[in-house]
Parts: sequence; C-alpha cells; structure tokens
Amino acid sequence: MLSGMPAYGSNLKGYSISPRVKMTDNERIVGLTITLTNGTFSSFNGIPEGWYFRIDNSTHAQEALSGEVSVGAGALYRKELQNVWICARASDRANAKFAVSGELWITTDFVKTRKLKLTQVDFASRPCAALPHE
Repeated sequence: MLSGMPAYGSNLKGYSISPRVKMTDNERIVGLTITLTNGTFSSFNGIPEGWYFRIDNSTHAQEALSGEVSVGAGALYRKELQNVWICARASDRANAKFAVSGELWITTDFVKTRKLKLTQVDFASRPCAALPHE
C-alpha cells in the first residue's frame, strides 16, 4: 500500500436509504447526496432511469455520491429508495469512525424543494453479497 493512502479492509457493507424516512405520500425525491466519513464507495447499483450521478472518492476522509433527476418522470417515491443502494468499505485506520449520512431533495410540485437531512439511522444496511446485482 502507498504511504499516505487510507487502508480499507474487507469490512464491506451495503446501504440503502430506509423507506421509513419522514416524507408524505405525495412527495417525490428529485435529488440526493450520500456521504461516507472514513470510508470509500465500492459499488453503486439501482440507478434510477432519468437520473445522473457523480461519485467523488478522492478525499479519503469524506467521500460523496450526489445525484439529481434530469426529467420529472424520474422523480422517486419514498418506497423506491430501497432499490438504490451502495456498497461501502470502512477504513481500517485506528480510531477512524465510519459513518454514512446524506440529504434528500424533496418536492410535491417540482417548483419548490425542501431538504431532508439523513443520519446513520436513516439507512438500512446488510451485507453486499445479499444485495441484488444488475
């Protein structure tokens, strides 16, 4: 391993945004950000149609995935969140606490949006091997 590069062990875990997030049934998601602290993105699956994404895996201490809908028909309902998931690998560095967080951009009318902060409890997790692969 190169000096100065983070150590990422085999502790790979899958995360999706829980369908229990606080939204009303008529709200739709038009953007999202997922941030990893002391971890790195390993894979990303379930990319919704009509969305574009950017993954920044370059900072090593705080990685980010962000995406937005490019057409209104691609906006997601809360229950569709469970189809979008990432696999993340936590850092092996001593005292490096792994965390996943994020933000959803939500609308009812495609004119005004509100932002909903996500913390670790807003994410469902399971082993990556148990997640569907497209």
